Amino acid sequence: MSEAQIQNKIIKWLREAHPGAVVWKIHEHAVFGVVGIPDIYFAWGSVSVWFEVKKPGGVRKKIQKSRVKQLRNNHIMAYFVESLDEVKEILCHYGS
Repeated sequence: MSEAQIQNKIIKWLREAHPGAVVWKIHEHAVFGVVGIPDIYFAWGSVSVWFEVKKPGGVRKKIQKSRVKQLRNNHIMAYFVESLDEVKEILCHYGS
């Protein structure tokens, strides 16, 4: 499965499982020109999470690692994920 297919599957599930939630697919150059920003932003109730999606075994670029670290250092939840199951597991910990 390609990275884009995994992203689409995650976005579809987030929207179906959490109607009314904020679910944004981030296009790198459309958000203030910030390179390396995670692929998906999800906010629902008090939960706000960024997901950087990689296909299994995919390369985590240095700038992506830096952005995820920057978010985490500011107490913002940000994760590298390779599947919808990982997203579900992460959100389970936050009551979503």
